[in-house]
Order: sequence, then structure tokens, then C-alpha cells
Amino acid sequence: MSFRVQGLDPDQFRHLFGASDASLAQAGARRYVVDAKPGFPDRIAVRDLEIGETAILINYEHQPADTPYRSPRDLRIRGGDGTAGPARRDPRGDPQPADIPPCLWT
Repeated sequence: MSFRVQGLDPDQFRHLFGASDASLAQAGARRYVVDAKPGFPDRIAVRDLEIGETAILINYEHQPADTPYRSPRDLRIRGGDGTAGPARRDPRGDPQPADIPPCLWT
């Protein structure tokens, strides 16, 4: 079985990057300074944020379909202009334990 872990598209969050705290609050988001690692997984870059980096906490609906599987959850993204990228892959194309970044283990 093959799979690919990829970060979320940053375009859907661009309006939050550089926004004031008041604008973030209007969007239901909050800015945090990372004070622990692990603890702030960036879902765009698919990595744990470093202590001192800025994170934006938002509610993200990753399954918006009107079904019993509809599912929003809290999500952290780096407070800057993050870039999405795939996780590392084995040259054979087979999934390896290292393909799953530690920030996705929880």
C-alpha cells in the first residue's frame, strides 16, 4: 500500500498570515508563541514548530461533507508564509516509518 503525507495548501490560510490579533479573533483564530516542542505541529509544513516561532490556532473543518463523518478540529499553522510539502519517501516508493512526521503521531 502506498500513501503520501502532504501539508495543507497554505492559500486557504493566507488571509491569516500577518493579520492583527483583532482580525484573527474575528476569524475565530488566536496567535501563540511556541513554548514547547513537541506540542505545536504545523499542518502546512508538516513539522513541529520550534520554540519561539509564532503559531496560529484555528478551527479547521477537514471533512465538510454533510455526513456523519463531518469533522472539524483544532489546527496549528506557522504564523508566517508556510509552504506545503510532502513527507520523505523511500526510493522504492514504499511507505516507511520515517515517512510519517512525528508531529502527526498524535
